[in-house]
Amino acid sequence: MNYIYDVLANFNDILYDFYDWNQGDNITHIRKIPLFKIGSKELKDISENQVIFDSIFLEKIYQRTEIFTNRSVKGIDYACLLSDGSDALAILIKKGFIQKSKLLLEEELEVLDSTNRLKEQEIKYDIVKTNSNNPFRTRKQLEMERFLKKEISKLQREEDTSKLCYLYYECFNKKEDQKDIILKHLKEELEQHFDSITPKLYAFFKLLQVRK
Repeated sequence: MNYIYDVLANFNDILYDFYDWNQGDNITHIRKIPLFKIGSKELKDISENQVIFDSIFLEKIYQRTEIFTNRSVKGIDYACLLSDGSDALAILIKKGFIQKSKLLLEEELEVLDSTNRLKEQEIKYDIVKTNSNNPFRTRKQLEMERFLKKEISKLQREEDTSKLCYLYYECFNKKEDQKDIILKHLKEELEQHFDSITPKLYAFFKLLQVRK
């Protein structure tokens, strides 16, 4: 078994690059973790989807990872590092659900160097769900997108359309009183022209929160 020692991981449901880590994130300090070299397609599949590994692979990694706690070292049932020699991914499996983490740049370079000395292994898995997050947006943008969609959904449920009409005029400088048209246009703009419409939407909803 090949191990990597003393690395940090930020396990989340959504895979964030190290520059998108937040100060309040629950960072895991790993004492040791097994490393496997796999193919690029396999690494992409596991990075971008929820998968289920077969029992043979789970047996290989069972209780092979240790993390530092405040006072001691604690064992982890199912965790490992996967790499194709160009990218690296840390995974943590809890109750069949996978959380993932990128590594800090210097630590990833160490993993890639170690990977290139390993023989590629076949890991069997099944894709059970495709992740829906947009890989071309930063963590902050993704969080803002979820916030805006949630707030728009709240307005959608209100009988009074005055706020939606005002929001539409602020965003597009046009008057519109049909709720369906307003919602359709707002959602399309969020998907297609996120950067141009976001500041106005965000300012509007934050102002509503202040006035409550």
